[in-house]
Amino acid sequence: MISRRHAAYGCRHRSRRNFTIDITDDTLYNDVGLYFANKEDFGMLLAVDIGNSSVKFGLFDNSSENLVASFSISSLTVRSADEYALCIKSFLRDRFDESLPEIDAAVISSVVPHICSVVCKVLEQICKNKPFIIGTGTKTGFPIHIDIQSQLGADIVSNTAAAFAVCKPPFVIVDAGTATTVTYVD
Repeated sequence: MISRRHAAYGCRHRSRRNFTIDITDDTLYNDVGLYFANKEDFGMLLAVDIGNSSVKFGLFDNSSENLVASFSISSLTVRSADEYALCIKSFLRDRFDESLPEIDAAVISSVVPHICSVVCKVLEQICKNKPFIIGTGTKTGFPIHIDIQSQLGADIVSNTAAAFAVCKPPFVIVDAGTATTVTYVD
């Protein structure tokens, strides 16, 4: 059972929501795995977390699975695709001494749909591939049982999938974003 609670920062109107993840299912099928299965030879993966306050980027080297660069910009819904492209390329050029690294794939987790669509267009140009977007209905390899799918944010799905990759339940995930969330998986 996963439990999610919101901290008091502007979220008092939200109620406590419970949903379950069935970890006894041995299903290996998942959208993320299928997306990256044909990209084993890719060099760089750009992971993007679009939140209410900021958009965070992490560039990973696939061969070593190391984070090689990270940066963050504020979440502005009025920012155009050109402005996002300029910000992303500028940060990457700054980190890699004026040469833009070749990014082969991108994955996006977003709780702000408008910004997600704009960033997706930009990443499609930078990566020459369509980014994988984690959202409602994304198959992660562990079934999630929830009555109203829209109540479960991509951030919680991404955090839980990452935690499953490094440890076995039970575990607690604390996400200190605009709203601090605590997720318990048993």
